[in-house]
Amino acid sequence: MDTFSDKCSYVFVLALADVGDPCKILEMKDTVEGRYLKNHEEANFTEQTEAGCIVKCLFFSPNRYCQSANYFPVTKTCLTSTSNRHQHPEDFVYAPGSVYLGTMNDCAAGSCPSDRMCKADFLNGGFSCVSPIPLPRRGNANPCDSSPCSNHSVCNNPQDGKNYTCTCSPGYTGRHCDTVIPLKPCVSSPCSNGSVCNNTQDGKNYTCTCSPGHCDTVIPLKPCVSSPCSNGSVCNNTQDGKNYTCTCSPGYTGRHCDTVIPLKPCVSSPCSNGSVCNNTQDGKNYTCTCSPGYTGRHCDTVIPKPCDSSPCSNGSVCNNTKDGKNYTCTCSPGYTGRHCDTVIPKPCDSSPCSNGGVCNNTQDGKNYTCTCSPGYTGRHCDTVIPLKSCVSSPCSNGSVCNNTQDGKNYTCTCSPGYTGRHCDTVIPKPCDSSPCSNGSVCNNTQDGKNYTCTCSYGYTGRHCNTLKKLSCEDIVCQYGGTCITINDGIGCVCAFGFTGSRCETPIECVEYHNLSEPDGNVNAARVGMFCDNILITGQWYRFVGAAGTRLINHCPTSEHQHCNTDNQVWLIDDQPKPREIRKELRNSILANYNCYEWPGKTNATHCNDFIVYQLWSFKNCYIRYCTEG
Repeated sequence: MDTFSDKCSYVFVLALADVGDPCKILEMKDTVEGRYLKNHEEANFTEQTEAGCIVKCLFFSPNRYCQSANYFPVTKTCLTSTSNRHQHPEDFVYAPGSVYLGTMNDCAAGSCPSDRMCKADFLNGGFSCVSPIPLPRRGNANPCDSSPCSNHSVCNNPQDGKNYTCTCSPGYTGRHCDTVIPLKPCVSSPCSNGSVCNNTQDGKNYTCTCSPGHCDTVIPLKPCVSSPCSNGSVCNNTQDGKNYTCTCSPGYTGRHCDTVIPLKPCVSSPCSNGSVCNNTQDGKNYTCTCSPGYTGRHCDTVIPKPCDSSPCSNGSVCNNTKDGKNYTCTCSPGYTGRHCDTVIPKPCDSSPCSNGGVCNNTQDGKNYTCTCSPGYTGRHCDTVIPLKSCVSSPCSNGSVCNNTQDGKNYTCTCSPGYTGRHCDTVIPKPCDSSPCSNGSVCNNTQDGKNYTCTCSYGYTGRHCNTLKKLSCEDIVCQYGGTCITINDGIGCVCAFGFTGSRCETPIECVEYHNLSEPDGNVNAARVGMFCDNILITGQWYRFVGAAGTRLINHCPTSEHQHCNTDNQVWLIDDQPKPREIRKELRNSILANYNCYEWPGKTNATHCNDFIVYQLWSFKNCYIRYCTEG
């Protein structure tokens, strides 16, 4: 590399930081949209972004001659260039849809003689004047990529990809089809009225063989034949055929459309948020007509609306005025005021209904009605209804009202369970006083006037308060227990190894030792070597806490030295089921990484919600029972 330090990286060059790092001198900050530097193309690349085009210029330039690049976003084309717009301003032309990407360096107009090329030193600054040399093409570039053929001619690449030829459009000739072939005079049909045109031998003039009585003068060629209008403009001959005018393509002006119209400020779309950009008359500045709700030089500042401060209270809706300068509040029901912060009093707030009458506001909240208590009537329930009839429904709880014959009074026939003048008194039920003792169940009779007691076991009598004399026929002693009667008492004499009022509990379920050492669990980490040589042979043990809840039922071959011992004892047979007592389980032992059946056996009892084991002490260490759960 002759332009960059070997230490320079892709990331550093793109960072373009303004610090004293020589790896960051090459900067492409000279960007112009809608312009194109022609006649100095170096290589052609296909790139998706401007940044990719910059990378091609910085790192993939043949012989490191790249000083600028032209990027075409629509076609994704990147053309690197050996010069810049400051050295050749005459080649910096108007080209809509293109982006000029120039480097900031010391090569400027007049840096080198016309027969030499300016080559910037991006590492140390300055420049040198070198002889132009053919620059190799890279990537997918080919001679035709720079469009050397003019006037809509066709560029043809040879098989070796090193040169090109141009197939010219009609009327053009030359290496690049940029020379107009003069039209022969008769092409313009200068002879009128049916006359015959004859070109002269040199093709520079013509004669007309006129029809009788017509044409004796040579008609000169019309001005537009020489294509005086540039840059794709349209040439228009005047009616007399002696002059012409040019209709210029967009971006050009002048007699021959050869002057580039400077881009107007609005081309860069400086106005934000849908605002309209207006160029000033001199085309040098612009103003922005902002969309509603925006302000500022570029319409990028939001105009606060009155409702933004949420001035309306109590769930009311805020409405900005059309001019955006004020607001109104649409209040929720029951509120009023500028900000809906005043409660509208409701008619019932003054408690207009008397004698326990219920006040009901109307839907519009402007009036009220009173639902009167029995025996009252009137707008405010302040008039007593004479007890002359059942109209006021004086009887409660589904009772039947009966008017007296004179209509001045009434009687109530009460529903079952109620009594009183208006059947509003509940008749107590016999069981309400809890007459049955010792946990017995009280049952009311169907007529509700009496009760019976269903006594608990061992009791009898009207209120189940008499202890019933039991016999051995009334109880069952479990696990071989014997029922005996002593004086007035009765009980069970349990077989050896059982206890409880009915001998229902094996003695090991209440008399056992707890083992809670966490290092005996099959999943415990290795913390030492232990041996179960301190157990009391033949005693019952229960595993609790971190030790687990039971002995394991599998050979722990993959868990060697777990349970913190070399030889782990485990059960071959399944654990006892609920209420299964003193089940004899075969033992096995893991020794030297192999499982052996061991002649020892372990008894186990399932005590409702836990298991106890009858264990033996080991004299030969290291041997240990292994647990889990």
